[in-house]
Amino acid sequence: MKFLRYKKTTEEKIKEATFYLLAEKGYKDLTMRDVAKRADAAVGQLTYYYRTKENLILSVIEELFNACTDQLRKNVSSSNDKLTAIFSFYEEFFKVEQEGAKILVNFMTESLWDAKLKSVFNNFVNETKLIVEDAYKSRGESEENARIKSNFFISSVHGIISQNLLSPIENANVLGEYKKFLLSI
Repeated sequence: MKFLRYKKTTEEKIKEATFYLLAEKGYKDLTMRDVAKRADAAVGQLTYYYRTKENLILSVIEELFNACTDQLRKNVSSSNDKLTAIFSFYEEFFKVEQEGAKILVNFMTESLWDAKLKSVFNNFVNETKLIVEDAYKSRGESEENARIKSNFFISSVHGIISQNLLSPIENANVLGEYKKFLLSI
């Protein structure tokens, strides 16, 4: 008896190939030919679905960012200690999702020079800051303090992710100290 297996669509193969190639090569060095080859698709199929490299990459990035914020909200909603849940999400993200972390840092850097990328990245950061802000408010912080602390928290976490990619944090105590500090503010 044969079992039915889920077969990925061409569009899913293209997105998956783009995700991994973004992590390997970065935004600037990724080409449509690279994606087509990795996805076992024709370049024409990529242009049919996305028209341009930028549209393809933005589609993958937006999917990554949406998955991150959805998972972050899920973690927070199921926890009594919302800030710990947020830090635990990021901790897991940069320990397990190295590709996603690389893409996040690369995209953050590229957004400095491209207005459209900057807009997408700022939307992601603002969305995550609101989640962190709500966590601080749930601890009784004022609106203003929650806003300031969420900005600091998100900036720190993104810095930790960048630092970990450049020089992996192998010592669990270092990560524990970051966590203790961020949760104490």
